[in-house]
This record gives sequence, structure tokens and C-alpha cells, in this order.
Amino acid sequence: RDCVATAAHPEMGDSSEVPDIDMDTLVNLKSRACSETNFAVQVFKILFRDEEMTNKNISGAKGKEPLDPVRIEKIKQYFFQIYPCLEGEDKKKKWSRACEGINNYIRGQKRAKGKQTK
Repeated sequence: RDCVATAAHPEMGDSSEVPDIDMDTLVNLKSRACSETNFAVQVFKILFRDEEMTNKNISGAKGKEPLDPVRIEKIKQYFFQIYPCLEGEDKKKKWSRACEGINNYIRGQKRAKGKQTK
């Protein structure tokens, strides 16, 4: 089943139901992204609903639960499909920056929700 850029958050049960994002949507996301990291965040927003982010981060560090590793792996796959490593570029560091951006986005969502409830 394909996702389109306008699909806010697909309904997903367990991680075996990770939807594929078609190439047109990925190219569209890349054209709207201001950076590689922002692209990863945009893909993340398609594959995860807001309520799935509560008290979680990518690795489960700092007392948080880890996000679904199957969907995180899917984000990684799309990330390197659209932004392959250039010669001499460190793949681990590149993915680490993308993960940092996703975790920053999750923290920002938490702050934004806190302000809305006040």
C-alpha cells in the first residue's frame, strides 16, 4: 500500500504493516526538505503518529522507549535511497545526524504540546 505526501499518518498496527512510500512521494519530500535531516523527519512524520512518539526516541536512550525499529529501518532505507553517501562520506555519521534530527523533532513536539495545554 502506497503512502502519499498528504497522508498525515497511515493507520498501522504492528510493525509488519509498514507501508511503502512510492518514489514520487519521496522525490516530493526531498524537494520540500531544506536538508537531508529534514527529509528524514518528513518521512518519519508519515510513518509515525503523534501518540507513538510519547516518551520515545530512536534508540531508547535516556530512559525513553525505542521507536519501532522496523519503521526506523524503513526511514533509513528511504534516506539512503534519496541521499546516497558520496565518496569518502561516513554512512554512520550521516545517519546519526538524521536520527538526531528526528529526536529533536520529537522533543519539539513534546514542548509544543505542553504549551497548547497551558
